[in-house]
Amino acid sequence: MQQKKVLIVGLIFHGYNESIEQAFKNLNYKTKVIGFTDGAVENLKEKFQFYLSKTNKFYEYKNKQFNTLLEKTYTEFEPDILFIIKGHQIDPAVISKMKSSFNILWMMDSIHTNPGSINILPYINKVFLFEPTDIPLLKEKYTVDGVFMPLALDEKVYFPIANKKVIDILFVGGLVPDRIRLLNKIIKNFPDKKILIFGKYYSKFRSPIHHLFRKNKKNYTNKVVLPSKLNELYSISKLCINIHQKQSVIGVNQRFFEILGSRNLQICDHKNFISQNFLKDDLLWYNNEQELFDIITMALEKYDELENIINNGYEKVLSKHTFTHRINEILELSQLPQ
Repeated sequence: MQQKKVLIVGLIFHGYNESIEQAFKNLNYKTKVIGFTDGAVENLKEKFQFYLSKTNKFYEYKNKQFNTLLEKTYTEFEPDILFIIKGHQIDPAVISKMKSSFNILWMMDSIHTNPGSINILPYINKVFLFEPTDIPLLKEKYTVDGVFMPLALDEKVYFPIANKKVIDILFVGGLVPDRIRLLNKIIKNFPDKKILIFGKYYSKFRSPIHHLFRKNKKNYTNKVVLPSKLNELYSISKLCINIHQKQSVIGVNQRFFEILGSRNLQICDHKNFISQNFLKDDLLWYNNEQELFDIITMALEKYDELENIINNGYEKVLSKHTFTHRINEILELSQLPQ
């Protein structure tokens, strides 16, 4: 049988395009990846172009450049599957010509906050959504049937590292107000523990970290952590806190799988997906703030007794929740070769 081909198109973000590419390769597909950058300046030449042109003109140029490359690559590669991860930069006029492939959209973010992805729905054969509550909204507003597909682990990126635990409590993620409020309460409740928080806070202020976190400056680092460094941080942390954002109502974020894949103890706010697919012997979850503080207290006091939970979570995510598992299921539901 001739090897099937897949063209993967998605936002360049923490290597997720490549994680999906590897999953397809594991299933014997020939692959090609095209990434886009949401109009970001990528090099010195583009920096000059950005400052010498109007902002909107620069973004239009970047978008046109990406769509030209997409159309050219599609024509030359002739994929059997066009696999899109968030399609908000794809020009509907370009994808409308891509009729020879089976076109799949996997939203790893809420589709309702990505109007560009909605614009290409008429040219998509199958839509997969990370958040189940998006499904009825998609049907009601756009008469499109969506299928729930949770996010996953790339076990080549997040894996166990044997290191001494020097951080008591770690949080890594975008610093939005609800998270900041809860994280500051954790700092207040556990003043004698080493608590480190990494994440990007976007603000109009020139020095947001100074204004917002001046009481807890030693705890916060205002930066994005790349995957290889993040896996190392997990390996030296006793408790890895995961706090979902509002778009995760039932489903879970990428961090959920990555912490388990690094074989470390996760404490996570409860989502229905967790209790439907995991046990309290796999990780620790909470329903309210007081439960969170109680669980942190218990986990710090009895950390050495929780090794079974850490191992159970690791074994379960590795056996059922990798990107290869997800792509295999997507192909099966799409009635495509696995």
